[in-house]
Order: sequence, then structure tokens, then C-alpha cells
Amino acid sequence: MSGGVPSNEPYTVTFTTTPSPPLTLRVTNVTSNSIDLRWRQPTTLTEGRTVQYRIEYTDMLSTSGERMTELITVHSPDSLVNVRLQRLESGVTYKFNITTILNGVPSVQQAQVMRSTIPSYPVISRLTKEDNGIHVSFAQPKVGSCPYVKVFYSPGVNGTVRPVYGNITDGIFLLGAPLDPAYFIHARCVTNDIEGPQITIRASQNSLVPGPRDFVSQALFVAKPLICIIAGLGQHLIPNSVKPDECCGARPYYSGTHSCCGRNIIAIGRRRCCDRMAYVHHACQICRQGEIVNPCRREN
Repeated sequence: MSGGVPSNEPYTVTFTTTPSPPLTLRVTNVTSNSIDLRWRQPTTLTEGRTVQYRIEYTDMLSTSGERMTELITVHSPDSLVNVRLQRLESGVTYKFNITTILNGVPSVQQAQVMRSTIPSYPVISRLTKEDNGIHVSFAQPKVGSCPYVKVFYSPGVNGTVRPVYGNITDGIFLLGAPLDPAYFIHARCVTNDIEGPQITIRASQNSLVPGPRDFVSQALFVAKPLICIIAGLGQHLIPNSVKPDECCGARPYYSGTHSCCGRNIIAIGRRRCCDRMAYVHHACQICRQGEIVNPCRREN
């Protein structure tokens, strides 16, 4: 209406209703420093339209309240959106909140998901020899987080490997672990059931420096990939279902199922090692002071 005279031209009012949050948000891939997210767009885009998504993520264990934000703009009419968030810390559990923004109007609700990045190697700072085992102390890795550790030694008692889990600040006690060059101590960082790569030290005087009561490790971990594989050796691999993580001379093997005895790779639980010699343990064949003896044999 102009000057009291009604106008014949209609007025057009454009407004945007509150959009819905992203649909079916999930994690599709995880590394030590990145996480891939995928979700379905709640709005079907027509040509020339765009929609924005605000991704906010925080460290679940952090007390600082720091919140990181990424803003992405989607032009594609495809229903699926794939985003990779990089420069994350290893071994950290993140919470992701994603908001849809359409024509500047944010969604009231958010899509949420939590996931941990793969932790790094643990740092073994000290081995303490006790009367009935070894206590393993750890330090936090220089990069990322390692809240918990999984530790075991091989070969295990009666051929059975029993992992021990604990807080990295408390350390781990391995009951029955001996100081013997035929034995190894293995450790991994664990974050929300996600295990990182394994380090291995030899449980022997040769790889430890004696102190007043304790022993400090020098050889911390076996480099990956294995040196015996890099050198082109060890072409005849033991048929394991997992990737080898140790070298026995020039031959690679997996320490979770096998052990190295001298120059021989033996299956855990089938044979034992006596001063670098493999043998089958039974009542009439035991290891005594580094020698295989037969206690059933009668002296003439």
C-alpha cells in the first residue's frame, strides 16, 4: 500500500526453518593422528545451494575445556559427506559434535560420536627385579597420550601368555618373569581398547644395566619393519595369522605365538628353551642350571 492506495505487486518473504542435524554419523577410519567421519546430509541440495557443517571436537580427558572447531561448506548434491580431521594427538579420546547450518540458521540438535586415535609406543623407563618377578615402570610418550598399558612376557608360564593391564602411572608387575636371554617383555599402549604398536625388550642381563636394586633397560624396542625382513632374509616365514614382530637371527616371527631359542623358532606351549637349546618338557626331561637332564635315569 502506498499513499493509502493498495499495491498490486505481491511481497515475497523468504525464511529458513531450523535444519536437522547430520544423519547416521559414524567413524570410518582411524590412525594415530587422524579420524575420518561420514554422515548423511539431512537436506537435499538443489543446484546452486550450499550447506555448512560446524565440527567441534574436544579431548574427553582434558580439564582445560579447549574446543577445536572446523567449518566446512558442501556444494555437492551427494547425500554422503566424508571429512578427514588431521593433526590430532595419538592415544586421545575425542568427542565430535556436528551442527548443520543452512542459510545461517544452525540446527538445534547436534550429531555426536566419540572415538580414540591409535596410541603411540609406550616408554619403558625402568625394570625392577623382584624376588618372584619383574616390575615394569613407564614414562609418558613425548607425543600423544598413553593412559593404559598391556604387558606380557614370552615364552609364558607353561607356554601360556597372560597379558597384564594397568595404569601407566602405576606400572606393571609380571609375576614369574625371569631374567633370562630366552625371554622377552612386550608392551603396548591402550586407549579405550585400541592398542598401539608393540615394543619389546630382552629380559636378560645383557640388555639391562644393574643398579642397587633395579635394572634399567637400554634396548627399548625393535624397529619396524623388522631388520631381518629389510635385509631380504627370513623368506621362509612361520605361517602365522598375524604380522611378525621379532627377529630370531635372520628369521622373522610373531612373539605372541612363538619364541626364539638360540637359532630356533619354537611354538609357545609345545617346546621350551634351556640356555638357547629347545626341548620338550616332561617328567623325564627338564632344564636344570642351563642343562637338559633326565631325572628318571637311574645311576648304575
